[in-house]
Amino acid sequence: MGPSLGHCTPVKKNQRQDESPAQDLHTEPTVEGLADEELLVGDSEEGEPVVIEDEVGFEALGLPPRLLQIVTKLGFKTPTTIQEVAIPPLLEGRDVVGQARTGTGKTAAFGLPLIARLFQTRGKGAPRALVLTPTRELALQVTDALRSMSEGLGLRLTTVYGGSPYGAQLRALREGVDIVIGTPGRVIDLMDRESLRLGEVEVVVLDEADEMLEMGFIDAVESIVAKTPETRQVALFSATMPPAIRKVADRYLKNPVSAREEAKNVLAISQRFVCVPPRWRPEALLRLLRSEVRDATLVFAGTRVACAEAADFLAANGIPAEPLHGDMNQAARERVVELLRQRRVEVVVATDIAARGIDIDHLTHIINLDLPKNVEVYTHRIGRTGRAGRTGTAVTLVAPRDVGRFTDVLMRRGVVLEELYLPTEADLDVRAREAVVQKLGEFKGLDAAVVADAQRWAESLVGEGRAFATAEELMVAALGRLAEGESISLGRRLDTTLPPWARRPTKVEPKPAKSRQSRDDGPEGGVKVVAIGVGRRDGVRPADLVGALTNELGLSGSEIGRLDIGESRTLVEVTGAFAARLGNEAWPLQVRRQETTVRVHDMPVEKPQRPQRPREDVREAGPQRGYEARTEVR
Repeated sequence: MGPSLGHCTPVKKNQRQDESPAQDLHTEPTVEGLADEELLVGDSEEGEPVVIEDEVGFEALGLPPRLLQIVTKLGFKTPTTIQEVAIPPLLEGRDVVGQARTGTGKTAAFGLPLIARLFQTRGKGAPRALVLTPTRELALQVTDALRSMSEGLGLRLTTVYGGSPYGAQLRALREGVDIVIGTPGRVIDLMDRESLRLGEVEVVVLDEADEMLEMGFIDAVESIVAKTPETRQVALFSATMPPAIRKVADRYLKNPVSAREEAKNVLAISQRFVCVPPRWRPEALLRLLRSEVRDATLVFAGTRVACAEAADFLAANGIPAEPLHGDMNQAARERVVELLRQRRVEVVVATDIAARGIDIDHLTHIINLDLPKNVEVYTHRIGRTGRAGRTGTAVTLVAPRDVGRFTDVLMRRGVVLEELYLPTEADLDVRAREAVVQKLGEFKGLDAAVVADAQRWAESLVGEGRAFATAEELMVAALGRLAEGESISLGRRLDTTLPPWARRPTKVEPKPAKSRQSRDDGPEGGVKVVAIGVGRRDGVRPADLVGALTNELGLSGSEIGRLDIGESRTLVEVTGAFAARLGNEAWPLQVRRQETTVRVHDMPVEKPQRPQRPREDVREAGPQRGYEARTEVR
């Protein structure tokens, strides 16, 4: 994965050691706190942190020899942090509360002890272990992982989930299984049919418990766990620990060990952000995707509507993209994941819940279309890339008003953060042409028979009376058609400037300060005036106008000068640099939920004249002159 086309600048801030971390990344408060103690590697029984200082192998965790052979065969060499702190107590039969996100090896953390417990004794055909997951995709993923970890051990597994026929699932339960992996809804259905009995269950695993809570399954989960024997062992794993999940743990787990993972693989992820006003996020996303050297990309959107709109916008602009959200049925969601896995689609735009269970080896980029609600969700999102020793890139689109909050929260946790500046249209075209040249260069490595056939075909097209008079004519036609397919602009002058909403790197060289009256450095210097198509009759206030310019076009307060609000329009002083970015176009702007435009105005703002006070000699000139002055005032 090569460098991106956009320019990156490291973010540096002075950090005060006595400051408490910000509570979230979103403008709205959330129920979960982000206290520093939640970032511990793990907790012992007495509540002290369990820190793994020396790197250990799986043989030190107490796994049976048969399982160690399977682990070696699967290529596992060093356990992850969550595996180090969760496997030993689970092997001892202890209940465990594990806080771990996707990609940290939590399936093996509960799967290996589960298999170690079950394979050494034979069951009677009734399920002896139950694993609950929030989505069908995650259930299937867990099933595949457990099957590979139990190969040759004689354990029988089945997956039960909604949106699929009951036949195969009922048949598997009748024939007898050791481990059932399923979603809460289908498990409840099968229990109501009395096809699934939990009286012999020895181990219950609640995987992604916070997502089951968010999807409204928590009551079903509690109902299921309550039907299992009191002697069961419970392992609860969750990326976040909201109060409702803690209550479940307190109610159903006996003296649990707390195991928390340290996000080690975040170090392998390059974390960047782009300052973008909310209105222009789709355009910024498009430029970002076109500029980055990337493979499969997962874009996170906050709502289903935003998810669908972003996917449609990308597809309409030549980037194969598919939405993935909760309104889609199971078959449609499976199809999207399979398209991404087979590289038949480049980008998937997903909501947090729908993206659970996605594990794609060639996923190189995570893009947050908007801010996640807190740091834990952010870490969970970006952890889907940079796995198994690979590197990854995470980019977050941040509104101007949220940049300070976003950078402060992450940098207080030691994250190396860079600001990414978007490329111009001309830069994007250069990047696209380089990609075409690279593809053409790969043709040299093709099979000799293919190259020879292509050469014969080209020779048959060139010559007198043929389709092309010369080889140069054929080459130009072929490149023209190829450029059209790759959305490369030919025959027109490309824009070398960025739109006015795009943020630019600050200049390092200090310039001498100038007063407003003396600043006149050409088209990008001095004070200019822009006109906004709303005024007093629209009920706008100065704060509304300043807010619209900063939030939608990314201006800072220092770039905005005096405002003159008229009856139907408003004139605003801005810097010459911003006026040059606007050019001669009228850019859309929303003020107090009213759609309007902003454009450069060629007339200066007239300074209001203060009313002249009467001179002292006039006021004191006698009754007659004083009376005349008072009359004029009336």
